[in-house]
Amino acid sequence: MDSQSSLNNNIVDSTHKRDNACQKDNTPKDNNDHKSNNTNKKDRPSGKRFTTLVAIFVAVFLAIIKATVGILSGSLAILSSAIDSILDLLSSTINYFAIKKADSPADYNHSFGHHKFEILAAFIQSIIITLSGVAILISVYNKSKNKDYFIDISFTAIFVMVISVVTTILLVIYLKRKAKEYNSMALEADSIHYTTDILSNTAILAALIVIKFTNLYIIDSIFAVITAIYVIGSAIHLSIRAANDLVDKNISDEDYAKLSDILKIYESKGVLFDNIRTRSAGTKKFINMHIIMCGKLTLEDAHKIIDEIELSIKQSISNTDILIHPEPHDDTQGNPNSILQNSK
Repeated sequence: MDSQSSLNNNIVDSTHKRDNACQKDNTPKDNNDHKSNNTNKKDRPSGKRFTTLVAIFVAVFLAIIKATVGILSGSLAILSSAIDSILDLLSSTINYFAIKKADSPADYNHSFGHHKFEILAAFIQSIIITLSGVAILISVYNKSKNKDYFIDISFTAIFVMVISVVTTILLVIYLKRKAKEYNSMALEADSIHYTTDILSNTAILAALIVIKFTNLYIIDSIFAVITAIYVIGSAIHLSIRAANDLVDKNISDEDYAKLSDILKIYESKGVLFDNIRTRSAGTKKFINMHIIMCGKLTLEDAHKIIDEIELSIKQSISNTDILIHPEPHDDTQGNPNSILQNSK
């Protein structure tokens, strides 16, 4: 009941604003305030961008400590891990600028916004992650071919790997939580990328422990292959999801079910819908449809109905851009807009 009252109040407010727009004595003060509010909102840092900055900071921290310890100790394993952290830094930096671009408002060349830049970044990351998995398999092959199973089992190497694993685990937990909160595929891709580091570094630690007691150096290769298979599988799954968004796949089944439930409510009141189309672009969802209305309705009355339907959808499905095209109904088939007739 409260929701319906709120809906009616919003419709009244919308009508009142349209009436004011017809008056000539409107002052520009409200427009300036509105512009100022938009500017302040734009200047506030995006939560998604802040999350990528955290990932960048962690990548820089890990790269520095690994490179420093690797150079001082002469450990090739740690130096290789430092190079991997530098690649992580590059990946997170790409994410930052992609998300920044995706958050920017629509412009002359991108009238629907820049939401797909985030999806493009996720797709690029999926390629990088796949290449990382392939690189692990190539490394395993070269080791088995050359019978080079040597692994640095010094205390320094183990200590640095432990710090790396613990730090990266905390980062992945943070990234996954924020990716779910913002429904961000780019942040999800970043979490998968750092999960790769956790698996590879954990595999190294596990191999060090097993080798220390058994001298079975082949264990390192076995763990590496398992890690590579998981990494490549995750990357392929991510690339498929990103590709679906890039080619304008429909909104999720969950959101489409919500849309269908809303339209059924209005269909029961006599409103007819046709040519319903949806698509996703990053976190943004676009819904287009035709609504069949009585041709005798005034423009204002027809707009009231469309406003109410749009508001109902936006309250149920977040971050949605809706375009409803009204079409006249043949009066000989009955008036489909009984919702308006009943409200008079």
